[in-house]
Amino acid sequence: MAEDSAPLTILCLCAQWCVICRAFESQFQDLRAAQPQCHWRWIDIEDHDAVLSDLDIQNFPTIVILDGGGQLCFAGTIEPRMDLLQRLVRSAQDGQLRLAPAEAAHWKAIKALPSQPD
Repeated sequence: MAEDSAPLTILCLCAQWCVICRAFESQFQDLRAAQPQCHWRWIDIEDHDAVLSDLDIQNFPTIVILDGGGQLCFAGTIEPRMDLLQRLVRSAQDGQLRLAPAEAAHWKAIKALPSQPD
């Protein structure tokens, strides 16, 4: 695991109307159950439009991974495949992912989301 042993936070930014998101949600929840040491959040972007409007998320699913210290490890759209999400989480746990400062600044609105699950 990375230097900071606090658990990762994995956010899936989706929309209820999105067919791809609805299909991917069960896989996301399966991975959540398999790795309860991480904090997993399924976030409907339309429920948090005031916070996320500057991000202009148009592609789904969009995954955001933060390390235990709140640093952004990954932020972007992925193919809705469990194996891909598992690899991203493993790489973040191993300390192999980190967004460049300029890219992390673009995603700073994520930190304004309520810390408790929806």
